Amino acid sequence: MSGASTALNKVTNVMDKVPGHKQLNKVFNKIGLPTDKDLFPAAETPEVEDTTVIPTADTEAVTTARRRKTAEQMARGGRTSTILTGDKLGG
Repeated sequence: MSGASTALNKVTNVMDKVPGHKQLNKVFNKIGLPTDKDLFPAAETPEVEDTTVIPTADTEAVTTARRRKTAEQMARGGRTSTILTGDKLGG
């Protein structure tokens, strides 16, 4: 329903720019008739909840595990990981 009320609110904002529309609303107010603002009230915006930060485990064990994993990945790559390396080359 908020989408419909937002669309109607946009229509009333455009109607405010039409010449003579504000004067017509003033006349309706004096007579006691509802205006377009009364018929289509502005949409209420919901309150935003505060976000909570998720704690992370940043202990020594986690740090050493990251370093060990990085070292293993580096050992698997590069020239030293090919089958051509060994004690003898070509013979």
